Amino acid sequence: MRQEVGRAAQQPGRVLAGPFTGEVGFELLYWIPFLRWAVSEFPDLRGRLVVISRGGVMGWLDGLDAEYVDILSLFPAEDFARHRTVSDKQREVADFERTVIEGVKRHLGLERAAVIHPSTLYRSYFRFLKINQLAYPRAVTHTEEGVHGLTAIYEPMEPPDKGPLAGQLPEEYVAVRFYSSRSFPDSAEGRRFASAIIDSLSQRTNVVLLGHRFTLDEHRDVRGDLPEGLIGVDHLMEPDNNLALQTIVVGNAKAFVGTYGGFAYLAPYLGVPSLSFSLERGSAHSLHYELAQRIFDGPDWGSFVVLRDRDLPVVELVVRDFAFDGVPSAPL
Repeated sequence: MRQEVGRAAQQPGRVLAGPFTGEVGFELLYWIPFLRWAVSEFPDLRGRLVVISRGGVMGWLDGLDAEYVDILSLFPAEDFARHRTVSDKQREVADFERTVIEGVKRHLGLERAAVIHPSTLYRSYFRFLKINQLAYPRAVTHTEEGVHGLTAIYEPMEPPDKGPLAGQLPEEYVAVRFYSSRSFPDSAEGRRFASAIIDSLSQRTNVVLLGHRFTLDEHRDVRGDLPEGLIGVDHLMEPDNNLALQTIVVGNAKAFVGTYGGFAYLAPYLGVPSLSFSLERGSAHSLHYELAQRIFDGPDWGSFVVLRDRDLPVVELVVRDFAFDGVPSAPL
């Protein structure tokens, strides 16, 4: 890994980092922290990186001093979705990714450019896991200088202004997104549970639904029957800004509630409390959960809580009329 990143740093001109086409969760827990580590280890990269991703995630890169190019501003969403059905683990450079790299070079007017492809991270990632499944979480350390890990530097994100959503979002609300995943299938049970959670929240506070109208990956919103009065912003989303707008919604919310996965990690990065659920805990990758627990264990991060659906009765038993330091808990 050091050799590949070092060779790229030694090349003149800009260095393309990506394209990243995988899961939001992997991007937040591994890829972006890896890029922060790379710039720290090889300072010559600073100011020269061109990060290639999708959905308008330039706000996730603060402090990298990097340029950003969005795949979905250069290529149709259908091409991206077709690529995602082939592979979401970038262990080698796929044909579509080569096309993206050449397209970015044309877009920037570059004849040649060094590339740090996600396969550089993925190959080392899988080797580390063969040695120790908990290698990444066990390497996380919190110091006065920040949070560091295995080829990773983790930094909180500054919550964005409401920007294009000013006037669209209420003063106080909870951001909600239930979507299908390995641990939260789009089943009758999942839809009933998501609907019950959303209905309960809507009786106490405003609810802003995340999600979009596009087919970009295998995830589908799980909602069931929804109460009236919910707020959505999907009508303002385009493929190349959908994650940017969803980041605005999460970053200005009182809390995030939804499926355990990528957005459950995004909220703590933005200093927002995160409560997420899984219906089939055994289908989730425990190493990602353990890593997130280690990263978000500090005052600079939003709280990170993951429950199963069957955990709620005992939680309700404990928190009903609960008082902390003599102050009754206030509803959201």
